[in-house]
Amino acid sequence: MVKPPPEFFNFTVVMIGIGNIGNIPLVIIGAICREKGNPFEHPETCNANGVAYISFGQWVGAVIVYTYVYSMLAPPLKPKELGGSMSPEIVVANESQETNEVISVSHESTDSVALLIANDAPPPKPQGWKLLKTLLSHGRIRDIFQPPVVASLLGLLFGCVPLLRGFIFTEHSFLYFFFDSLNILGDATIPCIMLVLGGNLVGGAGASKLGLRTTVAIVATRLLIIPLIGVAVVLTAEKMGFLPVGNLIFKFVLLLQHTMPSSILAGAVTNLRGHAEKEASAILFYEHILAVFSMAGWLVFYINVLFQPS
Repeated sequence: MVKPPPEFFNFTVVMIGIGNIGNIPLVIIGAICREKGNPFEHPETCNANGVAYISFGQWVGAVIVYTYVYSMLAPPLKPKELGGSMSPEIVVANESQETNEVISVSHESTDSVALLIANDAPPPKPQGWKLLKTLLSHGRIRDIFQPPVVASLLGLLFGCVPLLRGFIFTEHSFLYFFFDSLNILGDATIPCIMLVLGGNLVGGAGASKLGLRTTVAIVATRLLIIPLIGVAVVLTAEKMGFLPVGNLIFKFVLLLQHTMPSSILAGAVTNLRGHAEKEASAILFYEHILAVFSMAGWLVFYINVLFQPS
C-alpha cells in the first residue's frame, strides 16, 4: 500500500514504527493532571505516576533510536562506491597468488621467521580482558551508550536501589538539591525539544522525494492505523491480565503513546546520517499539523473507552 522508493524503504519503516513517546505525552499528561476535576487521580499523584510511566518508556525509546533506528537510516551505497570496490574474483586470485608465493619459501627461512616471531611476540593477555576490550571498542556499543541512554540507565539504577534512592530522591536528604536541579533542567528540556523539531522542519514540506502517495500513506498509518492497533493491544493485554487492575493512568499512557506522530529523534538521526533529511522534514511537518486534530479525537475516544460502565 505504501510503496516507497527503494532508497527510502527503511526510512518509511522508521517513520511509521517509531512514535514520539516523550515530550508531547509529558505535556498532555501534565495539562490533564493539573486539573482538579481530572478523571484519573489526585493532581499530584496523577502527574507523578504519569511522568514516571512516560519516563520509563523514554529510556527504552532512546535505546531503540540509537541502535535500531541509527543503523536503519544509514545512507544507501552509491553506484560509484559499489563500482569502485574490487570484485570477489580478483580478491581470490590475489590471495591465491600470495599463498603460492608464501609456499615457495624454503623450509630453512620459514623456520627462522617463525623463531623471530616467537621471540618478538608480546605476552598473551587474559581472555577476559581481550573480550572486554573488544566489546568496548565495538562501534555498535559506542552508539548504544549515548548520553540519553546513560542518563536513563543511571536514573533506573538510583531509582531501584533503596539506599541510592534515599540519598537523592528523599526530601531533606544529602543530595536532594541534585534531584531538584535535574528536575528544573528536565522541565526546560521539553520546550528545547520543540525547538529541535523546528530545526528539523527547516527543509520545508515541498522538498521531499517520497511522492504524494507514500507521504499520505505514512501520515495516515501513523495517525490513524497505529492508534487502532494500540487500542487492540492494550485491551487484549488487559483481558489477559498483563496490566495492573484499576490503574487507569497507566492504560491511558499506553494508549497515548500509540497516538503520537513520528519521533523527533528519528528526524534528528536523519540529519546525523546525512540521508532523507528533507523527507523527514516533510513527514514531521504534515504529521504535527494533522496531529492537532487526530490527537483530540483519540483522547476523547480513550476517555470513553477507559471510563465506560462495565
